[in-house]
Amino acid sequence: DSGGVRGLSMLLILKEIMHRVQIQEPENDPLLPCQYFDLIGGAGTGGLIALLLGRCGVTVDECIKIYVELGPTVFQDVVRWRGEERFKVTNLEKEWKKIMKNLLKDENARMMDHGNHPHCDTFVCAMSPHNLNPASPRLFYTYNAPKYPSSNCMIWEAARATTAEPTFAESIEIDVTGPLKEEYIGSSTGNSNPIHQVLEQSALLHPFRDVACVISIGSGKAGIISLPPPRAIFPRMIQPAHIINASLLRTMATDTDRAAEEISKRFGSAVGPYFRLTVEHGLQNIKLNEWDRLQDVTTHTQQYLRLAETDHKVHLAAQHLFRAPRLLSSIAAGKTSTIITMILINF
Repeated sequence: DSGGVRGLSMLLILKEIMHRVQIQEPENDPLLPCQYFDLIGGAGTGGLIALLLGRCGVTVDECIKIYVELGPTVFQDVVRWRGEERFKVTNLEKEWKKIMKNLLKDENARMMDHGNHPHCDTFVCAMSPHNLNPASPRLFYTYNAPKYPSSNCMIWEAARATTAEPTFAESIEIDVTGPLKEEYIGSSTGNSNPIHQVLEQSALLHPFRDVACVISIGSGKAGIISLPPPRAIFPRMIQPAHIINASLLRTMATDTDRAAEEISKRFGSAVGPYFRLTVEHGLQNIKLNEWDRLQDVTTHTQQYLRLAETDHKVHLAAQHLFRAPRLLSSIAAGKTSTIITMILINF
């Protein structure tokens, strides 16, 4: 899911899952998530993580290192724009190009031109500022989609698009077809958790294969969303709807729990193949750009992982990942697909 600095929590949860897989497969060292998942999707800074794990094929530890170094460099250097604080998008472009140069030997590497580099199918979410229908986010793929193909843009452009949350960053224009360009912003307005898109893309890519496992990792449960009380100085006045503060509206728009609850109901009470993992308490008061609170994020996540219910979920998720490759080789026509959704982070 999107979540800014809280994206570290998602990586720590995934690290524990992969660690448990490695205990069962010690010969596979290091474990690359892209070799265990058929599809990785993300939004916002979760999109950045999806690109690193899926398109660039890094380990979880490598991703954590890049992430904690990238965050303070990019998202704490802000400028004033029309009275609001925004991070410098040029910093993200510059740092992301450095990362691509280091990992892929080409700072302008493109989404679909992956050659023989380890990877899996990956997408990130963005939106058009001229059509904010949450049911229709724009996706940037690393694969040839059977419907609605996207631009084979440079990876850094996709990274910019998915993190261009309107209140924190400028939009970006990306070539669509020939000389035509289209403007994009982040998908946090209604699509901070792109689990629906992960399932839709899975069905499009593999219409005749069953899903073996879906792992959705969140950036922490939100607090209770409610209207603020009337001001004490005018206790009998009803607060007009149009002056509800922007912070509340932003919280409502970026609520990732709603999508998680919808998918949970869809899968019912059966154990697997859907696993939703997100810290229950402690992260809701950590703002997206508070990169000086990485230690707090780590502490709350480690505490969450030690809960009996979480431990059981992580164990089952790891078991599904461990078994899936063997199922793929033993079931005729490959009717098993493993999917992870990491909607890790967005501003």
